[in-house]
Amino acid sequence: LARMMSKPPPALEGTGAVGYMYAFAKPIGFDPTYLRRTWQRDTAALREALGDAATRVHPNQHYQPDLVGNINWNLDGGAGTQLAAGTKAHDALIMTIGHNGEARLFCNCALTIPRDGGGTAFVVKEHLIPGNLARFLSITGELCEQAEFVGALDIGVGLTDIAGAISTTSLRNVLGNITPYPHSRFTNTDQFTSEDLRERPGETAVELVRTFLDGVAGMWFEPLVL
Repeated sequence: LARMMSKPPPALEGTGAVGYMYAFAKPIGFDPTYLRRTWQRDTAALREALGDAATRVHPNQHYQPDLVGNINWNLDGGAGTQLAAGTKAHDALIMTIGHNGEARLFCNCALTIPRDGGGTAFVVKEHLIPGNLARFLSITGELCEQAEFVGALDIGVGLTDIAGAISTTSLRNVLGNITPYPHSRFTNTDQFTSEDLRERPGETAVELVRTFLDGVAGMWFEPLVL
């Protein structure tokens, strides 16, 4: 995770402060020949299975960029598969799956928006973070299912350049109780099973980012329909 976050994001169009989310899911002992064999045998079926997996997660609010609707996976013989959407900082999204089964996600998670009454606000997308993370985990869980992989995965999530961001939830708070996030980064890593990702992607994602959500949106905030 530290290596992923240390790499600068791709050159993207946009102005104002932006924050990004990084995530990885690495199965331990995945068959490195599976992805190429399956892609050659039935590309459409694999694309459909991964796309359907993303839709099994149900966020409470729409957001962009979203893994749902972006199913144009392309095969890179050396690296694996890649899904990419968005050329601007506010809608950047890249997901890759390596031949070793390791999945990686990069997407925008905070941006500068105009504020009612003038000025701007730096806001974090508190629905996107657990939403795209859960969909990412669901896709990875489906990959494990398709490959008949049963076992443990190392999972990590990191948010960068988020110091001073406020949630859109707190921005709408009529009482004016807005507390900017005080840290530039948030990270968490843990180990889960392929069954966790396949059967409980939403719960797993929220568990990974719960303390961050508590800090920016409150302990009562529930981003997903579980």
